[in-house]
Amino acid sequence: MQTSLNNIPKVLSPSSTHFSAIHDILELHSITVHGVEVAHRYNAGTTINKHTLTLCILSSESDNAGWADAIRALRIYIQFQVPALTLSIEVIDHRIYHGVYTLPILPHETSLTAAIKKKRHGVVHVLDDSGLEWTSLEFWWRGMGPMRENCKPTVLIGTPVPQREVWWGEVREKVQKKMGGKWTVEVCFREVVKY
Repeated sequence: MQTSLNNIPKVLSPSSTHFSAIHDILELHSITVHGVEVAHRYNAGTTINKHTLTLCILSSESDNAGWADAIRALRIYIQFQVPALTLSIEVIDHRIYHGVYTLPILPHETSLTAAIKKKRHGVVHVLDDSGLEWTSLEFWWRGMGPMRENCKPTVLIGTPVPQREVWWGEVREKVQKKMGGKWTVEVCFREVVKY
């Protein structure tokens, strides 16, 4: 997911009356706020337009029980504005808003490189047997900080259809099991690009 702060309508600027109302709704639902901004959130190759406008609320993952109610209240507010607002809503753990750190698994990390060599073929079989379209299979350190101590060994599966529920349930669980339960599994949007 990419983020752009260019071409945001003035009606959605931080000094607008909408931001005061948004902050009031978040306070009412006891959401910890590290930041609120409107940005274009989009996948690579998507054109930025009014449909990519997103209200980004940077919060703390520990508050996630209150996020659903806050989103409902924000949707009601947005829906009944005149003139109408076109605005998606994301409540995001503030640690990952600007991206997850991705670090390479180095050759001297022999236990990880051995696991990749031993398990890669089995993971490919899981992906092929799922019947879903997938475009890439990668192995990385991924996490919330720039040091390996902040990251976990991760299997990263690319697909043009990451929103399919089966990826996040059945396939993810099978890949985790194939990797011995010690690796995180992520699914991301990736298309095959031919040059």
